[in-house]
Amino acid sequence: MTPEQRIEQMTGRQYMTEVHRLSCLCCRIRGIDGTPAQAHHPRKFGGLRKLLDKWTIPVCEWHHTVSPDSIHNQRANVEQNYGISEEQMAEQTRKDLIALLRCDVRYGGA
Repeated sequence: MTPEQRIEQMTGRQYMTEVHRLSCLCCRIRGIDGTPAQAHHPRKFGGLRKLLDKWTIPVCEWHHTVSPDSIHNQRANVEQNYGISEEQMAEQTRKDLIALLRCDVRYGGA
């Protein structure tokens, strides 16, 4: 089974569990790797949060809610602050998960 197929079969909760394995995307954009992450639900897509579980983004507490330029404090300025929109962050997260699953022996990776 390919990583893409594995992601399609995951529930939203399973997807978010995998997102927690990634480091904070905002930290990585700023050149810092390995920061533990929480799952952020982008609001841009509209709809119920539960339906957006497969569009979550890994962000540390600082970039999620604490810092003055955090996603929650500066939702309108996310693209200006990080050079990438929430939608692009969600797409990058999916690509990162695919890469992670390709290496994960639990899912038939290398």
